[in-house]
Amino acid sequence: MLHRCRQRPAVRLVILILTLLTTWPALPAPAGAPPAAPLRLAVASSVRAVAEQLASAYTAMAGQPVTISSGASGVLYAQIRAGAPFDLFMAADADYPVALAAAGLGLEPTLTTYAIGRLVVLCDSPCAGLDVEAMARRLMAARRIAIANPEIAPYGRAALDFLVGRGLIQGLRDRLVYGNNAAQAYQFYHTGHADFAIVSGAQAVAPPDRSQDQQAQSQRVWEATGYLDRPIMQQLVVLSSSPQPGSATGFVDFVDSRQGRAILSAAGYLPVAEMPESP
Repeated sequence: MLHRCRQRPAVRLVILILTLLTTWPALPAPAGAPPAAPLRLAVASSVRAVAEQLASAYTAMAGQPVTISSGASGVLYAQIRAGAPFDLFMAADADYPVALAAAGLGLEPTLTTYAIGRLVVLCDSPCAGLDVEAMARRLMAARRIAIANPEIAPYGRAALDFLVGRGLIQGLRDRLVYGNNAAQAYQFYHTGHADFAIVSGAQAVAPPDRSQDQQAQSQRVWEATGYLDRPIMQQLVVLSSSPQPGSATGFVDFVDSRQGRAILSAAGYLPVAEMPESP
């Protein structure tokens, strides 16, 4: 089950009415009717690959096309605050969706934790199974380590928190290279501009390096998730400006379905455990 914040009765009623109004026609559209307007998703760059899979499966089920725009969560947050026309925001953390809901730009009852992220180190040679001290020595010997910009990218902040927590930041600060987002940080590693990267575990799953087999790739992935002070809770929210909140809420429900959860799990995300509702 996805975690959703407690819904205030009046707000819940408004969402129900909007959902009914936007999804009421149960019969097929008459011949010649215009196609359904695309559902517009704004997704964190580390989420794009799995968002594309979710969108494809949702379209096959519901018949509604989906368009996806991606970038650093902080950049998308700023665009939404400036009036960018999206229906739903899938962030790589909880802070940005919560801030949108608090500002009245997101529908608070739809604020949802859809996955728990993983932080991994991608290495220049096999490193899976190393203890944390051995991994620290490997990092201290690195030429360059790619991370996303921690000012705007949640996985960049998580990478920095990991380095600070292990007491490595002072020795590595000058060797960090910053991507504008998690996808660019991965590209620095993938193209050889950095010999290590600290990124989302989903990026270790897709896209795979076709020049290697999956087992060889998995040996170059070191799990850092257990060394974070707090889990990476990834949330989404339907935006208040959406002209089709019913369809957007339908997409959220699909993400919570067995099929949606299976897609997220296969993409490298941890399942969302049952959590208490917000007071």
